[in-house]
Amino acid sequence: TIEGVIDLAIQGGDGRWLVVDYKSNDFSRRGRLEYLQDYYAPQLDLYAMALAEAGIGEVAECALVFLAGPVIHRWAFDPAARGTERWSRETVASIAARDYVTTAGPKCEFCGYRKRRICDVGRDWAPDVADVAPLNPPPRTPTGESS
Repeated sequence: TIEGVIDLAIQGGDGRWLVVDYKSNDFSRRGRLEYLQDYYAPQLDLYAMALAEAGIGEVAECALVFLAGPVIHRWAFDPAARGTERWSRETVASIAARDYVTTAGPKCEFCGYRKRRICDVGRDWAPDVADVAPLNPPPRTPTGESS
């Protein structure tokens, strides 16, 4: 069983659906928005497939709404063209087997899967002490040196 929540599904006048997911990621670094679009697209494809498989209706489009922009990334949902059906079966099997293809790293710090103890990869990850800025840095002298 995979559990997820579709943030919004809108049924158009033609009876087909638009599946929307809101994201609050920061994408100020170069290439980050493109990375996030590729990263989250399979999630929406899986939501779209679940909606269709549940007999609710045909999904025409998916959309990621990045609230930090705001930026909207939309695409036509076509499971045959994207290989979504094959992909989703393989992905569901991997998730069920707790086989997460990832490595631990700084991304784990704010990851909800790590916090909910779903992902074993990031469960024991901790930031490198050298990478963490102190909450109260030592006061600086007029020359800029730490006192």
